Amino acid sequence: MNSKNFHYKTKITIKNCGLTKEDIQAIVADTEAPVAICRVLGKITGHTLSRAGIDDEKAIVFLGQFEGTNISSGEVYRSDKMILPNLVSGSVKEAFDNVNPNDGSPFQMMTAFDIYAEASASAAVGYSFSIVPLVKEASDPFEELKSGIPELPALPA
Repeated sequence: MNSKNFHYKTKITIKNCGLTKEDIQAIVADTEAPVAICRVLGKITGHTLSRAGIDDEKAIVFLGQFEGTNISSGEVYRSDKMILPNLVSGSVKEAFDNVNPNDGSPFQMMTAFDIYAEASASAAVGYSFSIVPLVKEASDPFEELKSGIPELPALPA
């Protein structure tokens, strides 16, 4: 399925990208190495806390435009909200907060990363998640745009 053919979801989550707990357990069962399970691309414009989360812990809901791809099936999903596993959502929130000028102006951050699952005997579900960024650092869209255009002309003296 190419990115022109996608499923719209109310939010991008690992489960909404077609990966159940049982699917992930089967994927990590025969390997000790982390396995890429989902690719996420997105434009984050903000974040908030959900009303309810996992184990009564509020989840971070990212706002913007997102695309998630189930790596094993190739299915593509899109949404204007994204919820990541609690253990990895903090690093995405931190990256956004570090580049956001917080001056009330509209702001967005482009991001891309793969979500990996790895067998973990200490985790209640038998696996844990990690993310691997696919871009060098969180990006400011204006800096990206400026990098592709000529410098401003010198001001008259």
